[in-house]
Amino acid sequence: MAVRLPNHVGFYNGVDAGASIPGHLHFQFVRRPVADPIFPLEQRDVLPATEDGGPQFITDYPVEVALWRGDLADVVSDATAWVRRWVAGSPLQHDVMSSNFIVTSHRLDSDVSLYFIPRDRRKSRWFGTNGLVGGLELLGEFVFSSAAEKALLDQGKVDYFYIEQALSSIHTPFFSG
Repeated sequence: MAVRLPNHVGFYNGVDAGASIPGHLHFQFVRRPVADPIFPLEQRDVLPATEDGGPQFITDYPVEVALWRGDLADVVSDATAWVRRWVAGSPLQHDVMSSNFIVTSHRLDSDVSLYFIPRDRRKSRWFGTNGLVGGLELLGEFVFSSAAEKALLDQGKVDYFYIEQALSSIHTPFFSG
């Protein structure tokens, strides 16, 4: 779908990884905003892939992100193989594992960018009690939908540091350290 929808961003929120209706899993696509078409996640630095077919890793973001770029068929094949190996060797128990996938395409060819963010199902809300963190929030666009969240905005308490800390609160490492 990403190839057929250039200038859109698609995402999939796994179980307890931003899906707002439990048990209802689906893909979402949003048109890029005209005024500011690049999301914060897309502006981050990346480390080069260390293995053939392996991902690049985002280096300066509050959550861990793997990124594959290139031809759609290669990205799907490489990411599928890598994610399967990661799941098999992950320090997380399988019953708490989840993830977010974000995909973009900027033109009508088969090149895509695929972002994979590991998630711990026990960490679905930023700061543990506030809104759900899903694909849009991981891109750097927070949705504030409660009166308490609106109050934070009205009081001027939401800034880049606040958003960074909110995302950090759901951080799930790729590897145990």
